[in-house]
Amino acid sequence: FWNWGQTVHFDPAATALPATLAELQHVCAGASRIRVVGGGHSFNAQVATSGTLLDLRHLRNFTLHGSDAVTVGAGMKLRELQHRLLQHNLVAHGAGGGTHQQSVAGALSTNLHGSQNEIFAQHVTNISLVLANGTATSLSAVDELFWAAKSGMGRIGVIYEVTLQAHPRACLRATSERIAIATGLGSMPSLYAADLKTTMWGATNGEGMMTTY
Repeated sequence: FWNWGQTVHFDPAATALPATLAELQHVCAGASRIRVVGGGHSFNAQVATSGTLLDLRHLRNFTLHGSDAVTVGAGMKLRELQHRLLQHNLVAHGAGGGTHQQSVAGALSTNLHGSQNEIFAQHVTNISLVLANGTATSLSAVDELFWAAKSGMGRIGVIYEVTLQAHPRACLRATSERIAIATGLGSMPSLYAADLKTTMWGATNGEGMMTTY
């Protein structure tokens, strides 16, 4: 197994790719040591295991509940989730940047944060998981374990399904240009929203990239 960034490699004793809840329960009940992988987005050796590597890539179901909630399989990548939601003029909040390869369960378990200055876990309302003995359970805000499972690094059980809030799609126009740093800093107070990056590929001294929104 190689991680997403091709920086970590290891050979597990076994690899399981369950496609149904029953298959997942069978794996959890029978393996002595399990490490779960979603998108392989980890950048260090924490994902490595000499036991059973549990790959959730086949758990990618998608069910829309009206216009404000969606239930998705834990192995669905964030890019696929956003693409599916956009077909209904909806988006998921709390995800952005270079995290599109991360899985839904990975985003929930590792406290992913991004667009809208929020974390992905804020918008999760229900977590379905399988415990170490193979028992499946569903958690919501009334359950104490729900709060432990949120951003819990998978320590409570193997997450196989998540229900989260969906939000109306909003579009933002961004325009970028190379500009002298002094000029950019001078113009920022008059702009509603902008950022000035002073470190970038190919930049010369005193030059930056101004993005206005």
